[in-house]
Amino acid sequence: MMRNILGGLLCAGVWLTAVSAADAADWPTWRHDAQRSSATPDGLPAELKLQWTLERPPSTPAWPEDPRLHFDAGYEPIVVGSTMYLASSRNDSLTAIDTRTGDEKWRFYAGGPVRFAPVVADGRLYFGADDGVFYCLDAHAG
Repeated sequence: MMRNILGGLLCAGVWLTAVSAADAADWPTWRHDAQRSSATPDGLPAELKLQWTLERPPSTPAWPEDPRLHFDAGYEPIVVGSTMYLASSRNDSLTAIDTRTGDEKWRFYAGGPVRFAPVVADGRLYFGADDGVFYCLDAHAG
């Protein structure tokens, strides 16, 4: 439940910063890097301001009765350059959002729920879905 709330808050106010996305390091995978460190060398500016908000409905875990399997209980956005990628198990999609404006750049629909955060490497976006397919998209154009 708490992760669901935190995921919603993250998506609602994810860009509380005065620094442009181009100035910040990329966050190309869940929890930043292959070590899942959840840390970046970038610091926050002294003064923050709300640039935009994004509201998404709460995620629903595939197995709510098992507390060990709540990996899909909330959104897990990643950011590369000025694009945030957001997977959704609610509508079987992966959405690219402009971090400067909050506007949707594009949306791709898979054949089933997308439960895990994607990964970006070398201009390509990789993710799997419950349809049994592992997808590779152009990170810029979808």
